[in-house]
Amino acid sequence: QQQQQQQQEPEQQQLQQKQQKQPPAAGGDAAAPAGLRSGGAVSCTVFVRGLPLDVTSQELQARFERFGPVKACRVVMDKATGKPKGTAFIEFRGPAGAAAAAEACARARTGKGPDVTVKGVKLGVDLALTQDDARRLGQEQGGVPGAGQHAGQSNKGGKFDRRNLYLAKEGFIEEGSAQWEAMSENDRRKRKRAAEEKNQKLKSPNFAVSTLRLAIRNIPASWDEAKLKAAFIAGVKARATKEQPVVKQAKILRDPERPDAAGHAGGKSRGFGFVEFADASHALAALRQLNNNPTAFGSRDRRPIVEFAVDNIKVLKARDDKLAKQKARQQQKAQQQQQQQ
Repeated sequence: QQQQQQQQEPEQQQLQQKQQKQPPAAGGDAAAPAGLRSGGAVSCTVFVRGLPLDVTSQELQARFERFGPVKACRVVMDKATGKPKGTAFIEFRGPAGAAAAAEACARARTGKGPDVTVKGVKLGVDLALTQDDARRLGQEQGGVPGAGQHAGQSNKGGKFDRRNLYLAKEGFIEEGSAQWEAMSENDRRKRKRAAEEKNQKLKSPNFAVSTLRLAIRNIPASWDEAKLKAAFIAGVKARATKEQPVVKQAKILRDPERPDAAGHAGGKSRGFGFVEFADASHALAALRQLNNNPTAFGSRDRRPIVEFAVDNIKVLKARDDKLAKQKARQQQKAQQQQQQQ
């Protein structure tokens, strides 16, 4: 047994080095929870991202038993909302199981193996971090929280993230990856251009990443707002069948100088638009389900390019102030009418 453990240790070190080259799970989220923080327990534990919101611990444990005997499975819940965060920790009975699960995901990322999935949804699986490693990683990433955290939430030892920069990388697809190679050349160009525009905006402190509003490219020319809204609601339900997502607004940008074939008064669709959810977890679920999905828009060459919208803080504040004043006037008018009656 000692010889077997000595053989596994170099393999785990190599795997950890390989995973450091991949986009890592953010430190604050990937740190093992209380009860799993000893070195031995952490080496047997993996951190899982991208889970369907309705998955149970039992379903997750049964799925990961293929990699080795599972000792415990903990689906992470959001303390503020009481809802699942889409992440979990799975502790195996030995380090070999954790290494096998993480390695399977690492191979899938490079296109050398099948995706690790549960209920048809692709997952991200990495070896869990100790608290010290998580704190150090958070500092290296500039204190950017992991996906699933709320606006302004901070990592331990990191900075306060008032601009929600932790969401800026959601939807990002690394060049050279299997997903990148499967895209059309046109989609690759659009993604590069979108990334450049976003990075340029975020250099200014006047811009922040929205937690509720998604920006979408490649919207089919024949679609209207109702169809766009329905597609994104369906995207959430594909990951969380029991959820009832609410879309506050769906908007497609149009060119008023070019007539629309379907006769839309606003003009021809620009193929770009926004969908705003009432719940941040639903926005995240829709993004992860629809982004680069080859079937969502009915064309493998024009796949959805979905990311969290980058908003001008000053413009949003002016809009909110305007809406607040309108609401106050309406309430005042209603009170006056009641008094007159």
